Amino acid sequence: MRKFRWAAIVALLLGGIAFAGAPATAEPAGAAPNALRGLFTWWHSARADHYASGTAVRDNDALNVGYTFLRNEGYLQTTNVSGTVPLYLYWHSGRMDNLTTATATGISDAVASGYTFARIEGYVFPA
Repeated sequence: MRKFRWAAIVALLLGGIAFAGAPATAEPAGAAPNALRGLFTWWHSARADHYASGTAVRDNDALNVGYTFLRNEGYLQTTNVSGTVPLYLYWHSGRMDNLTTATATGISDAVASGYTFARIEGYVFPA
């Protein structure tokens, strides 16, 4: 199976979720400022894998296994705020590949392709 570039995965699997570079959709009126966290993209050259992290613990995990920081994609909520949807992380051990999605279609495609649920990275507002 062909490995997609990160931007293609985001475009295909997030299906209209607006978080990257869109603070207006990431922080609605009344949201606590400390409820926001950067969504960081990491790269592992040996695995040819991008990884998105939503917590400091996961940032350290990425560094400890050889990922390098690429950029801040935007912001996500650290708690489930009204109107948000979970941003799920899936893992494929055979491919050593991470996949991030926020849609039912993305989850279905991930599971059908052999990915397993890893965790929720945070919460994002649909576009």
